[in-house]
Amino acid sequence: MTDCVGACNLYNDELPPSGTGTWRGELLGTRSSDTPPTLTWSLRFSWPHDGSLDVHVEGIPANVPSWREMAGVAAECTEVGEPISAWVYDGCHFEFEYARIRILRQIGTWARFSVVLAECDWGFAVTLPSGETFETDQIHTTVDADFEGISVPSAESGELAEITDTAGFVRDAGAGFYRIVDPGTDQFPIVVD
Repeated sequence: MTDCVGACNLYNDELPPSGTGTWRGELLGTRSSDTPPTLTWSLRFSWPHDGSLDVHVEGIPANVPSWREMAGVAAECTEVGEPISAWVYDGCHFEFEYARIRILRQIGTWARFSVVLAECDWGFAVTLPSGETFETDQIHTTVDADFEGISVPSAESGELAEITDTAGFVRDAGAGFYRIVDPGTDQFPIVVD
């Protein structure tokens, strides 16, 4: 008998991704506030591959010692913002009640995500590369994403090292963001927002 979960994980991991995107961390809360510092993660991608929809997933929890150890992270929620918030935008904002995110593989700053979003408050239209349009209220896809860095409130920049590995980061003070330095050029990587 085949282990269905194991077989599905392998199958999702081996499928070519249906989109590409970016992932980043965000430090929330501070020692000086009532909320202790917490590092959460977000994923942004276009779907389907032609990019007719912008998909945002925020508040992904991951209890790992380093951003370099994200492979295997899995999170699921059945209520908006508890803890994950996910939505699509195509000129209108559509939220999902259900979200399941798994990081299937990570190599350096690249990670492959399995994304299941369902129970959207409204159906939304998706245009395929062939020009055909269909309506749905869910997304099941695999996304390859590049790591952008970690957003940190300027007054709390020292707290990041207490939560995750900061080796290779350079603070972009103007943006309130820690970016990975490209070791080949010692320049910031190009980030497209």
